Amino acid sequence: NLQLTELAQEHFPHLKIVARARDVDHYYQLRQRGVEFVERELFEGSLRVGRNVLEHLGCGAYEAREKADIFRRYNVQMLEDTVPNYEDVEFRLASLQRAKEMLSQAIEQDKARLTIAQQSGWRGSIDGKSPDLDPMVTIHEEDVPKLQKEA
Repeated sequence: NLQLTELAQEHFPHLKIVARARDVDHYYQLRQRGVEFVERELFEGSLRVGRNVLEHLGCGAYEAREKADIFRRYNVQMLEDTVPNYEDVEFRLASLQRAKEMLSQAIEQDKARLTIAQQSGWRGSIDGKSPDLDPMVTIHEEDVPKLQKEA
């Protein structure tokens, strides 16, 4: 509760507050009040579900965790970069647009990796559920043109 946060800060100015945010707006409101430790209620659970989905689609456990960690760091950094300008709606919209573009690029890179893997002969397992692509093989962006020529 924001009122409780303000009351605690008023009476105990050196108190370190750890708070749970209901959503992104609540996160911003807490951060603007100087709360340094804010956990979003649904964020970590959503990342775990995303990791499970990636693993069920054939992504290796390590790679799925790595993707979730990258998304977590990027998302938190984007939020933190926006905190000082939270009231500026145009700034927030521009930040969201940049985030959308970066996410789209990441998805396209993943699609390119999958396409190259499929062109190289990977077709998944017989049941179509557990692909046998080596999760430890990483295709780097700079290798994509070369691999596309070879395929």
